[in-house]
Amino acid sequence: MTKPIMVALLTCLAAVWLAASNAVILGTWKCSSETPTGQPIPWTLKVSEQDGKLVAVALSERGELPLQEPALEGDTFRFSARVGEGVYQVTVKVSGGKLEGTWKGGEETGAVKGTREP
Repeated sequence: MTKPIMVALLTCLAAVWLAASNAVILGTWKCSSETPTGQPIPWTLKVSEQDGKLVAVALSERGELPLQEPALEGDTFRFSARVGEGVYQVTVKVSGGKLEGTWKGGEETGAVKGTREP
């Protein structure tokens, strides 16, 4: 095979693999974050793919919040969110139709869990 054909083939295979691996997180998730005092805060996570990159947004009664740097590595999904002057980091493990993990912002931390909507 010539080099240009081999490069094109490898590029296509990489794109297919990336799309398949991202499928585990794509969709709409009903989530809840627990405050440091144990109060649950319900919200919805929507994850899509645009131009081969993950795009995520959080929806709550306060409105829509675009999430920064969404990334899936294996079964771990990470993103950050700017709320007011603070930046919060979220890391969750995805397994089947569930996700579970933690959020951290400044000195505070709490649990995050969610289930995929059908």
